[in-house]
Amino acid sequence: MAQFEALTFDFANNNSVNFDIFINDFDIPAGWRTEPAGNNIGIVSDSIPRRAEQYIYGITQNSVQQFNIIISSPSPKSRAEIDRIMTWLIQPMPQYLCINQPDMIFYRYHGFFTNPQTISTSNMPLGLQFTFVSTSPFAYTFPKIDKLNITAPLTYTFNNESGDANYLFPKLIMQPSNITQVFSIINNSDNGREFRFNFVSPFPNGNEIITVDNKHQVIQSSNGFSRQRFNQFNLNWLRFVRGANSLNIRPLAKIEKI
Repeated sequence: MAQFEALTFDFANNNSVNFDIFINDFDIPAGWRTEPAGNNIGIVSDSIPRRAEQYIYGITQNSVQQFNIIISSPSPKSRAEIDRIMTWLIQPMPQYLCINQPDMIFYRYHGFFTNPQTISTSNMPLGLQFTFVSTSPFAYTFPKIDKLNITAPLTYTFNNESGDANYLFPKLIMQPSNITQVFSIINNSDNGREFRFNFVSPFPNGNEIITVDNKHQVIQSSNGFSRQRFNQFNLNWLRFVRGANSLNIRPLAKIEKI
């Protein structure tokens, strides 16, 4: 029988309560159990002849997480109900999985339910077992949004709490005022790396919204292709190291000729 210390979950814009199913464990022998914890690393190295010690080039963090999930219901399910559940969970594109557990409310996984297997007794389906394969080595937090009204040079600290040892590339949305000629972010925690726009005519008018997707290296203007802002960018995409990032942010006004 199932132990119904069960958890609901959200997946593909739906909740397991709507299907009368829950995540839970069936009785298993007592003992330790392990599950992947994520954040694993692979070591990139090379062996040198007649040297015992390896030469280390660095690490990779690209082994995705995968783990088994058992879902079941307090009541047996018909084959038609099982098919309906399978149609919901087996998706052609990765979806977010949120497990409604107190210590996981800030996290979610992104991936696929795979390898479905029915769990039955006396020819009655009671549940399903899946392998959930994530698209990442990590779980994800929900989007974090910081809003700043910058009218003068500003020192600001952004704390990158990611478990990824590599850089975090944020999405930046800015609305320069009609007197802005330069917009600059210097990351003192990244060897003084400067993200910088040197605007030229036509200058921002105070209504234009510029979106910089640093991860995918895409710049878009709300005014369309009439604003070639990419050519006014120094190509140092904004990135954050793990931990505290001390930023100097400054808008510089253009000087009007009299």
